[in-house]
Amino acid sequence: MKRIVFLFIITWCATYCFGQESSLEKFADMDGVKSVYISKAMLSLMPSLDVDGVDIGKTATKLDNIQILSTEKTDIREKMSKEVKALASKGKVEELMRVKEDGENVHIYMKDLGNKKNEFILFNDDKDELTIIIITGSLTLTDIQNIVNK
Repeated sequence: MKRIVFLFIITWCATYCFGQESSLEKFADMDGVKSVYISKAMLSLMPSLDVDGVDIGKTATKLDNIQILSTEKTDIREKMSKEVKALASKGKVEELMRVKEDGENVHIYMKDLGNKKNEFILFNDDKDELTIIIITGSLTLTDIQNIVNK
């Protein structure tokens, strides 16, 4: 009996831990999707990173990872868009901002992961390409502003 309870607990823990992975991860390995993943270790190697006016060096220590998913394929764009809309409609993420201009739609969502960790999902759908940027870490909205505003 102890063995069965132990196996149940181990199975539950494994399911819970692996279930925390973003539902957008499944697109990273698809053909037609460009995927970039930057780990916490890599981010710690670049403490003063400033690219095209975006400074993440100051908040790099608070970041766990950054993932960028991008595609131009219409069928994959529809699936990715549908997945993000499903997250929002089910209340799994909170919409922080929405901008629509000249055929380009930008949404910024936030998901509270607990223990002061957040996941920010930046969704950009324009005429030719859909890009999703997922930033995970112990970030506040002020930190996100500091990343964008040097």
